[in-house]
Amino acid sequence: MTGDTKMTLFEALYGYKPISNNPLMAGDTTIEAVDYTIRTREEIATILHKNLKKAQGRMQLYANKNRTNKEFVVGDSVYLKLQPFKQQSIPNSAFHKLAARFYGPYRTVERVGEGGT
Repeated sequence: MTGDTKMTLFEALYGYKPISNNPLMAGDTTIEAVDYTIRTREEIATILHKNLKKAQGRMQLYANKNRTNKEFVVGDSVYLKLQPFKQQSIPNSAFHKLAARFYGPYRTVERVGEGGT
Protein backbone atom coordinates (compact mmCIF):
# COMPACT_ATOMS: atom_id res chain seq x y z
CA MET A 1 0.00 0.00 0.00
CA THR A 2 1.23 3.44 -0.78
CA GLY A 3 0.94 6.41 1.58
CA ASP A 4 -2.30 8.39 1.35
CA THR A 5 -3.91 6.61 -1.62
CA LYS A 6 -4.66 3.42 0.36
CA MET A 7 -4.05 1.33 -2.78
CA THR A 8 -1.22 -0.68 -4.20
CA LEU A 9 0.88 0.57 -7.10
CA PHE A 10 -0.77 -2.07 -9.32
CA GLU A 11 -4.22 -0.65 -8.50
CA ALA A 12 -3.06 2.90 -9.12
CA LEU A 13 -1.59 1.97 -12.48
CA TYR A 14 -4.29 -0.36 -13.83
CA GLY A 15 -7.37 0.73 -11.90
CA TYR A 16 -8.26 -2.68 -10.46
CA LYS A 17 -6.95 -5.14 -7.88
CA PRO A 18 -4.57 -7.84 -9.16
CA ILE A 19 -6.00 -11.30 -9.74
CA SER A 20 -5.35 -13.60 -6.82
CA ASN A 21 -3.09 -16.43 -7.89
CA ASN A 22 -3.98 -19.51 -5.88
CA PRO A 23 -1.76 -22.27 -7.24
CA LEU A 24 -3.20 -25.73 -7.68
CA MET A 25 -1.76 -28.51 -5.59
CA ALA A 26 -1.51 -32.14 -6.63
CA GLY A 27 -4.85 -33.82 -5.88
CA ASP A 28 -6.91 -30.60 -6.10
CA THR A 29 -8.42 -31.57 -9.43
CA THR A 30 -10.24 -34.63 -10.75
CA ILE A 31 -8.74 -34.29 -14.23
CA GLU A 32 -5.85 -36.74 -14.50
CA ALA A 33 -3.89 -34.73 -17.12
CA VAL A 34 -3.94 -31.57 -14.99
CA ASP A 35 -2.97 -33.52 -11.88
CA TYR A 36 -0.09 -35.18 -13.77
CA THR A 37 1.14 -31.77 -15.01
CA ILE A 38 1.04 -30.34 -11.48
CA ARG A 39 2.97 -33.30 -10.04
CA THR A 40 5.52 -33.11 -12.86
CA ARG A 41 6.07 -29.39 -12.28
CA GLU A 42 6.50 -29.94 -8.55
CA GLU A 43 9.07 -32.69 -9.21
CA ILE A 44 10.94 -30.50 -11.68
CA ALA A 45 10.93 -27.58 -9.22
CA THR A 46 12.33 -29.85 -6.49
CA ILE A 47 15.09 -31.14 -8.78
CA LEU A 48 15.98 -27.60 -9.89
CA HIS A 49 16.08 -26.41 -6.28
CA LYS A 50 18.44 -29.27 -5.31
CA ASN A 51 20.69 -28.59 -8.31
CA LEU A 52 20.84 -24.88 -7.54
CA LYS A 53 21.77 -25.55 -3.91
CA LYS A 54 24.45 -28.02 -5.05
CA ALA A 55 25.89 -25.51 -7.54
CA GLN A 56 25.79 -22.74 -4.94
CA GLY A 57 27.73 -24.92 -2.49
CA ARG A 58 30.30 -25.80 -5.16
CA MET A 59 30.78 -22.13 -6.10
CA GLN A 60 31.11 -21.21 -2.43
CA LEU A 61 33.73 -23.91 -1.91
CA TYR A 62 35.89 -22.71 -4.79
CA ALA A 63 35.47 -19.02 -3.87
CA ASN A 64 36.48 -19.68 -0.26
CA LYS A 65 39.65 -21.51 -1.31
CA ASN A 66 41.25 -18.20 -2.33
CA ARG A 67 40.09 -16.20 0.67
CA THR A 68 42.21 -15.56 3.72
CA ASN A 69 41.27 -14.20 7.10
CA LYS A 70 43.30 -11.05 7.71
CA GLU A 71 43.29 -9.12 10.94
CA PHE A 72 44.48 -5.55 11.30
CA VAL A 73 45.17 -3.59 14.45
CA VAL A 74 44.82 0.15 14.89
CA GLY A 75 47.84 1.86 13.34
CA ASP A 76 48.57 -0.75 10.64
CA SER A 77 49.21 0.54 7.13
CA VAL A 78 46.88 -0.90 4.49
CA TYR A 79 46.24 -0.47 0.79
CA LEU A 80 42.68 -0.15 -0.48
CA LYS A 81 41.50 -1.80 -3.66
CA LEU A 82 39.00 0.41 -5.42
CA GLN A 83 37.05 -0.43 -8.52
CA PRO A 84 37.05 2.68 -10.69
CA PHE A 85 33.94 1.72 -12.64
CA LYS A 86 31.95 1.72 -9.38
CA GLN A 87 33.66 4.61 -7.58
CA GLN A 88 32.26 8.08 -8.09
CA SER A 89 34.86 9.80 -5.89
CA ILE A 90 37.84 8.78 -8.07
CA PRO A 91 38.07 10.48 -11.47
CA ASN A 92 37.80 8.04 -14.37
CA SER A 93 40.76 7.83 -16.69
CA ALA A 94 40.50 7.07 -20.37
CA PHE A 95 42.72 4.01 -19.93
CA HIS A 96 41.30 1.77 -17.21
CA LYS A 97 44.07 -0.79 -17.64
CA LEU A 98 46.66 1.78 -16.61
CA ALA A 99 44.76 3.13 -13.61
CA ALA A 100 46.03 2.34 -10.12
CA ARG A 101 44.47 -0.79 -8.64
CA PHE A 102 45.41 -0.11 -5.03
CA TYR A 103 45.36 3.21 -3.22
CA GLY A 104 47.23 4.10 -0.09
CA PRO A 105 48.91 3.32 2.20
CA TYR A 106 46.35 4.39 4.80
CA ARG A 107 46.64 3.96 8.55
CA THR A 108 43.82 2.09 10.26
CA VAL A 109 42.05 4.36 12.70
CA GLU A 110 39.51 2.02 14.26
CA ARG A 111 38.71 -1.68 14.36
CA VAL A 112 35.21 -2.49 13.17
CA GLY A 113 33.54 -5.86 13.76
CA GLU A 114 34.83 -9.13 15.12
CA GLY A 115 37.54 -11.31 13.55
CA GLY A 116 38.65 -10.35 10.06
CA THR A 117 35.55 -8.38 9.10
